[in-house]
Amino acid sequence: MNSSEFLCVGKIVGIHGIRGTVRVYSHSGDIAEFSQGNTLFLRGPKGDERVCTIEWCKPHGRHFLLGALELDSREQAAAVVGYELFALRASLPPLEDDTYYWDDLIGLAVFDKKTLLGRITSIIPTPGNDVYVVTDADTGKETLVPALKSVVGHIDLAAGTMQVSLPESL
Repeated sequence: MNSSEFLCVGKIVGIHGIRGTVRVYSHSGDIAEFSQGNTLFLRGPKGDERVCTIEWCKPHGRHFLLGALELDSREQAAAVVGYELFALRASLPPLEDDTYYWDDLIGLAVFDKKTLLGRITSIIPTPGNDVYVVTDADTGKETLVPALKSVVGHIDLAAGTMQVSLPESL
């Protein structure tokens, strides 16, 4: 799958009931990404791929419960636990200003003033705000950058850069 065309929107983390319902962890928490009739592309841990059509989706605690036309039994649902869910970027709702997909941020070079801190290697979701894990390729040192407007300055996806102003305590 081409990352410019597809976006990882979540992961199947469990099953629910006996009729093929799966429990989904959403990267954004936005149920609009899982609208009825949308197509999801599933990629398993071993690289195998499947396609499914969303029949319905509803919130369930910190996850979503999702029914797909192609999953109609507990066994079929269990077979896709651990699969990542991808959607066509064109099918996703438009983003608000100053919001970005995680996939677009991973790999950005992060600068504090003019000093290169490293690249974003992962993102940790927390209840208050996300935290960017910035890793220096030479030293392996990790810097945790809170995703706050007071810390993150300018993001330039085309240039592949992010400007930050780290607090003195970091």
